[in-house]
Amino acid sequence: MKVIVDEKEPAIVVEGLKHLDEIIANAIERAKSEEILGIVLLKNSNDDELGLVVGSDKTVLSFNYGHGNSPYYVSKGTLDTKAPVLTCYFLFQHHTEFLRKWVIPFNIGILACHEFYNSENLPSCIEWAEV
Repeated sequence: MKVIVDEKEPAIVVEGLKHLDEIIANAIERAKSEEILGIVLLKNSNDDELGLVVGSDKTVLSFNYGHGNSPYYVSKGTLDTKAPVLTCYFLFQHHTEFLRKWVIPFNIGILACHEFYNSENLPSCIEWAEV
């Protein structure tokens, strides 16, 4: 598995869950220092992608299969409202907005990242909405 933090930098090959947590912690520190929310991307051996918003105690996860075709998924939060949107920067470069109904607690998002790392499949520890 690898993690892409910034599209201008090479992907980081992950060497265990502790290393994954360190990569995410570094991305959190960067997001906080830049006073933005960033989105990092985890990619498995099939090129399936799990996106994680970093820099807050809340997150949004996205999931796309490596083949690039639907279905596409986003985490399903507890709110049923679209506004206000959560503004983030994909790979610390591209302005992106998520609906509030997709926001979940960050600690749950980390559990999903761990599951994705271990299984290389769509994490089942969170509820997903198809978009």
